[in-house]
Amino acid sequence: MAIRKFRKMMKPVIFVVAIAMIGSGVWLTFTNLLQHRSAGETQYAYQLNGEKISKIKIAREENALLDQLNKMGQGKTSKDLISLIAFQKVINDELTLQLAEDMKIKVPSSEVKEEYEKIEESIGNKEQFKRMLSVQGYSKKSFQAMLQENLLLQKVMEKFEEEGKKAGKDGNLLYQEALAKKRNEMKLEKLAPEYEKLQMKVVEEKDGFKITNVDMADRVTQLMLMTGEEETKVTEEVKNNLKRELLLQKKPKKEELSFPKIYQLMCN
Repeated sequence: MAIRKFRKMMKPVIFVVAIAMIGSGVWLTFTNLLQHRSAGETQYAYQLNGEKISKIKIAREENALLDQLNKMGQGKTSKDLISLIAFQKVINDELTLQLAEDMKIKVPSSEVKEEYEKIEESIGNKEQFKRMLSVQGYSKKSFQAMLQENLLLQKVMEKFEEEGKKAGKDGNLLYQEALAKKRNEMKLEKLAPEYEKLQMKVVEEKDGFKITNVDMADRVTQLMLMTGEEETKVTEEVKNNLKRELLLQKKPKKEELSFPKIYQLMCN
């Protein structure tokens, strides 16, 4: 799926802002948040199971996704689409980190240090590396914390793959089921007003079959990456395809139709 491709390309990765992004709505949002933080004001997007999630974390994800889409040469993408995917991805990542805690999965500090040094060496200039981190609002400590989270996410997936092999099951499916359970039980509170529209909601429903805005976003993104077409054109095509699929629900089915689920979006 589309987000899986992003995930594979970003383990680990420095979220360096592309020049083309400067001046974009996403970039302006990010720099404004950094200014608030430098003034001593931390802004939170919401609270998830008691954990505060900063707006900067979501803005960084938006930047990273937009940068990857630009590099993959797709057509024009709206901020709304990017924001929806980024918002939901951060939720899934946070829940996956909580799964890591439940499963007692940890990352040794030596492993984090090794990854940090690899990235630093790949840049070739320590001062330039520091400047690149600073642009994204990172210190050495906070960047290492981000690396630790990425490594934890990776280890969770590896653990499910390992358990899947032992049980003769699909490890990715086991992860999706565990994450779906986490989503069903999650407590999302104190949501900032600007994120209200990014919550998962049903946009199409017929005979008990539901399609969410996140399903739509995933399909639109996949098709944009495949065709290079702009979002408006692709969205119409996706809507038409979904209408046909909804009509098929009335007919006897020889096999079950498979649709994207929110918890599948961020899998490796």
